[in-house]
This record gives sequence, C-alpha cells and structure tokens, in this order.
Amino acid sequence: MDLAYWGFSHWPFQRRQIASDAAIGASHEEAYARLLFVIDEQRRCASLTGPGGTGKSCLFQRSADYARRQGRMCIAVDAANMDVVELTMQVADQLHADSDGASSSATWSRMQQQLANRALVRQRTVILIDNIDSAHRDCGQVLRRLMNLAESLDAALAVLLFSREPVASPELQEQIELSIELCGWSHRETSQFVSNATRTAGAKREIFTPDAIDLVQDLTQGIPADVIRICDLALLAAMSDDRHEVDAALVQAAVAEFSPRHAVKAHPRSLARQERASAMVSTE
Repeated sequence: MDLAYWGFSHWPFQRRQIASDAAIGASHEEAYARLLFVIDEQRRCASLTGPGGTGKSCLFQRSADYARRQGRMCIAVDAANMDVVELTMQVADQLHADSDGASSSATWSRMQQQLANRALVRQRTVILIDNIDSAHRDCGQVLRRLMNLAESLDAALAVLLFSREPVASPELQEQIELSIELCGWSHRETSQFVSNATRTAGAKREIFTPDAIDLVQDLTQGIPADVIRICDLALLAAMSDDRHEVDAALVQAAVAEFSPRHAVKAHPRSLARQERASAMVSTE
C-alpha cells in the first residue's frame, strides 16, 4: 500500500472506522441520544435495528461506556446463536451472581439477590444485548423474566436490544417502549465522510469527484461499511491505473471487478450514471 502516492500519512478507509466516531452521522447521533434517554430515565426496554454495517456495534459500545461512566452496573452480551441457558449464564456471571455450576433455580435465586442488593443502594443496572435476532427465540423469556423480577424488587433496570431485524419474540415485543431504526448516511454525510477521511489522511485536494460520490451513495445507500469498502477499492484501482482522481467510471470499474455484490444493489436512479460511466470506461 503506497501512502506516498496520495501523500497520505495513513490509509483513510479501514474497517475499524465503522466502530469509531468517524462513522457517526446525524441518524446515529439521534439514535444514540434516544439510547441515553432510556438509560437515564429508567425506561424498561428499547430496541435498535439496522442493516449490517450501519454502525450498531459503535453505538452498542458507546452506550455501554456511557452507562459505566454514569456508575451503572453494565452487562453487555453478544447473544449471537445463544440458547436460553447460555444467555442466562452470561447475564448471571456479569451480574456477579456466581452461576458457575449452579442449577437454573439457584442461578435465578442469586440473580434475584444481586438485583435486590442494587435496589438497596439505588444502583441502576443496564443490560445491552447485541444480535438478539440471531439468538434462540426463547431467549426473550429470559429477558422478560429479568425485567419482571427487577420491577418486583423496585430495582432500576434498562434493557437495550441491538439487532439487524426487528425483534420477533412476542415476550420482548410487549416489553419494548422505544423502537429505534438506524439507517445509512445521507448523501451529504457520505460526501462529508469521504472528504474528511482523505483530508485527515493528508490529501491536499478532493480525490473523489462529485459524480463518484453520487455513485458510491447509490450503490451503498449510505451504509457506512459499504461506503468504506467501495472507497477503499476505488483508491486502490486508481493507483493501479496511475490516476490521482476517482470518478464514477473508476468507482464502477472497481466495484465490478472486486465487489460485484454491490454492483447489483444499485438504486434505480443510479442506472443512468452507471451507463454513462461504462461508456467513459470503454472510450478510455
């Protein structure tokens, strides 16, 4: 990777940016504010949904960090492919309920005692569950039982659910007080991100032309992970062609060669742009 070719001090498009503040847009800030509202106002349960690559992991981590800074007991679990027993044990362990080797009834008894202890000292508890949509359907019963148990003990408990698809569990659907949908960046946010990323890396001028940004937005619908991937491929393609500017034709060529799945995702509005880009490629 030749940073000197572009005058970069570092490569501007990397996957880790998806989990950083660099990938936060207006819709993300609004979603984050709503998550904090649930944490601060002792709401029972909220869900955040969005396609893969929209920055859910970033908001998951930011929310967990905020809860800890505020002195909450914070329990963060990735529930991907978990069954009821696994989820129960994960929550119990982070609640310091010493569940290792205990029976289910004993584990729940210890969790009840821990919630009661926190109610006495008025310490709020926040449970964040990632990938709840890929956990076993019955895991919803675990979380509903926890919420009902906390309510009976007058223990402040907020549950934040993160998923790609809306929560399917009926037990959870009836508990959710706030549903948040995370969408991709707007055209302006995509353009700003690309410009900031390249200039922060050391670029002295705009590398991506306006028509390139138009096509990137149409192909990705503003999904941060896809924007980063396509811009990364386009920069590499430009270097291979000894070009110092990325236009729509180059974006399309890079996508067609290295990321064909994005080529078929294009919004209908981008078809005319892609046809013009193809004509440009064929005449060069």
